[in-house]
Amino acid sequence: MLVKYLRSNQSLIIVLLAIVALPISYFRNWLLGDIGVDYVSKYAIFILLLNFAATFFVYGSPTAYSIYIPNLCKTEKNKFIKTYFYLSAGLSCFGLLILFLLIKYSNVLDSYYSLFHNNFIPIIVFILCAVFSQLMIYVTNGLKDYVFSAILSNIQVYFIVICLSLILIGNKQINAYDFMFIFFCSTFMFILIVGSVRIKFQSILLTEGYCFNKHFLRQSLYMYLSSIVSYLYVYIDQLFIISRFEKSDLAYYFMVFQLCTLVSFIPKKLVQYFLTKFSILSNNIISITNYYIKLTDLSMFVSFLISVLLICFRWYLFDFFHIKDGEYFIFKILLLSSFISSVGILNSTLIQSNDRGKFVLISNFSLVCIQLIFALLLISEYQIIGLLLSRLIVTVLGFLINYCYLRFILLKCNNFINWVSFVSYLSILFVLLSIESNNTMIMTIALLLSTTIGVLLLGYKNIISFINRF
Repeated sequence: MLVKYLRSNQSLIIVLLAIVALPISYFRNWLLGDIGVDYVSKYAIFILLLNFAATFFVYGSPTAYSIYIPNLCKTEKNKFIKTYFYLSAGLSCFGLLILFLLIKYSNVLDSYYSLFHNNFIPIIVFILCAVFSQLMIYVTNGLKDYVFSAILSNIQVYFIVICLSLILIGNKQINAYDFMFIFFCSTFMFILIVGSVRIKFQSILLTEGYCFNKHFLRQSLYMYLSSIVSYLYVYIDQLFIISRFEKSDLAYYFMVFQLCTLVSFIPKKLVQYFLTKFSILSNNIISITNYYIKLTDLSMFVSFLISVLLICFRWYLFDFFHIKDGEYFIFKILLLSSFISSVGILNSTLIQSNDRGKFVLISNFSLVCIQLIFALLLISEYQIIGLLLSRLIVTVLGFLINYCYLRFILLKCNNFINWVSFVSYLSILFVLLSIESNNTMIMTIALLLSTTIGVLLLGYKNIISFINRF
């Protein structure tokens, strides 16, 4: 009975797993900050490299696997998984060759190469381990093993908290690079081994034949290129900071960034589950619109409440995570960007689920170009703030572009986003961010008022619907 209930409520379990992982991930940030700035900056760089490997060397993107694998029969699924494991392996080898040539004949990657003590072998080990572990997570998600995939996705958080706690308790002096390299590679191998047993990877490799689906190749190419562009959008500011500023600047920026990503944490964790739902409902515009309206209302409300909590208790959070008070303006911009992204990610997911990969690619590429132009224009005068302003501008533009596409082309309806709630939430956040006081009483009153308004806004449509009946 329990197993049947859990299988039928996977989205609930994923949310619970995300909620459990949340305080642990912030405890990890506290541990990193308490051990030292060098640990924070090295962790930020390794996360950047992990996502680089998963984005550039895993063909397709997680979105592609979530859409196409569920629609195949068992034999075709095995052929498909086998084919794209080999394809990603070939892509990784080609990518490593390009990296080797860039390192050998140019100085573009010197700041990253020096991290590995000017030795290319650790780069090979790290990238290959990262690629296959991430691919295993994508495949288990595509096989609708959502809970197991979510566990694998979050397992790095649990492991690093244990390791960092032991370092802090034992007062050990371990080189930050050595620790991060060994930790990440060990975690990747654990994911790969456990995932291989779960999906019976040995039998998949023994399956005869390959599966080169032309439709998948075409659409996944758009998604693959789009994921590369999305990577640049997310990490372009950190790439600039690594190349132009001190490592300590990266550490403080990373801590504030991690704090603000909490706003869009739940939508991002559920996005692959939503994608499968959208894909199933893609032929029924009415059903998908109704489902999407409820989803955006709930997503906005949750993201708004988290934003209010972060703002009202920012002074305590800054002190807890060893963040300097001078980073408050960075916090403001990143928080607003994260709130808009919490809705924007649902828009882009809905578009991708309807095989509009070409549009997503062109849109994201244009936005990254705009972000790069603004970053180059603003960075000389405004430093890191200039990078963040370029991010906020592009976030707003991306949100409006996706909204217009859904409004006029895909859904062709004007009520799939509750604009009253969205604008109200943003207005309240602007007001709260303008309050510089750290008085506990004032911030508690602000929290209660904002929460009350949020609850009323969540029920706005239901109230109007009730009134219209009479």
